Amino acid sequence: MEGDVWLSKILEVLEEFSSEEFQKRIWLGGLGPEVSSSEEALCRLFDDLGFSRLIDFEWRQAGLNESQVMPLRVFRERLLDFDRDIPEIPNPADVLNHWSWNDVRESAENAAETLRLPSG
Repeated sequence: MEGDVWLSKILEVLEEFSSEEFQKRIWLGGLGPEVSSSEEALCRLFDDLGFSRLIDFEWRQAGLNESQVMPLRVFRERLLDFDRDIPEIPNPADVLNHWSWNDVRESAENAAETLRLPSG
């Protein structure tokens, strides 16, 4: 996948993780037109889009600089820490009400913001 396309798809998932409105409307309420859940977003990010491969090995080839990749790594750590704390198939309300979910959401917003900046 080309760097620009890869980054735009990752940005879409980061925006999903950062949006409380989206999470309440879609994950909790199922009020489409989108269909998603925290598990689906997690799988899309790591399995389908190879997020760890990007931020560990291919970030330069994708056009990112060091200051851009750091917020992506922080987000990954917060998300993976959160994922270790919840059951395998969590109830959406439990995700949104978990004590550390706001940290995940904020780190996703920081990561999304850094992808919106020029890499120059």
